[in-house]
Amino acid sequence: QEKGREIGILSQKLMDNAVKSDEEKDVLAKRCSQLEAELNEAKTSLNEMEWKIGSVEEALQEAKDAQGRLEDRLEESAREKLSLELEKNDLQKKVAQITRDADVKMESRAAELELATSKSSEAEEKVAQYEGEIVRLREEN
Repeated sequence: QEKGREIGILSQKLMDNAVKSDEEKDVLAKRCSQLEAELNEAKTSLNEMEWKIGSVEEALQEAKDAQGRLEDRLEESAREKLSLELEKNDLQKKVAQITRDADVKMESRAAELELATSKSSEAEEKVAQYEGEIVRLREEN
């Protein structure tokens, strides 16, 4: 802005013929040209900076979008994990119930087997008695 004002002042002096000598006019014209070149250079640099800022802002937005997607995936993973944990707990409860039921059945079968074994032993004793009596009766006859 300062260079632009200086160019304006120098240009005005040249147009108002406030500068009389050709040498002064040449010096002012060269200074104006130099200032214009510097001003153009500054504008170019400013445009480049604005472009870079735009690129950085775009990259920042992309990063924010990616972060949002990652947060969404993280939330989904947390929900899936919770769902799997609940399912695991349900399965553990079912396994525990099946195990208890199997234990009760095994105890019942063990009692039945014990009773059957006892009856079998009694029956074998009776068979042995009957065989002994049959042998005795044959001997008597």
